[in-house]
Amino acid sequence: MGVVHRDLKPENILFDADMQTVKLIDFGMSKILEDENALMNTKLGTPYYISPEILQGKYDKGCDMWSIGVITFVLLTGEPPFYGRNAAELFKKIKTCDFDFVQPIWKTTSKEAEKFICGLIEPNMGKRMTVEQALSHPWIANVPTFIVDAANA
Repeated sequence: MGVVHRDLKPENILFDADMQTVKLIDFGMSKILEDENALMNTKLGTPYYISPEILQGKYDKGCDMWSIGVITFVLLTGEPPFYGRNAAELFKKIKTCDFDFVQPIWKTTSKEAEKFICGLIEPNMGKRMTVEQALSHPWIANVPTFIVDAANA
């Protein structure tokens, strides 16, 4: 659609129970791209979810995919993959992609989930999963879907 949100985080994702849909909110930092391959340079976003290339000041739409990887990690563990005693320490860990899968949940979580997260929290923008690749990833594509008939529920 040519829109880069640039501030994806759990607080900006809502579930509409009536419509049974997920909605993104707070597009205050978003940008509409005329050219899908355009590079941006404004340093903005929420520290725990910001991609390393945003910190470096030269990034593309893939910055949102990084944030989705961080959000997935947080949803599975309850903790962010990157943390620090201050912003400088946090940003250093983000820039070096210094995170691991040591939380107890990873002992019972599939390797496909880890691969999915690693494909998104990939410091090399050219190697990071695209939207299409993420949607077709086995951890996502093989999730059973359930159709609920509201009339019979």
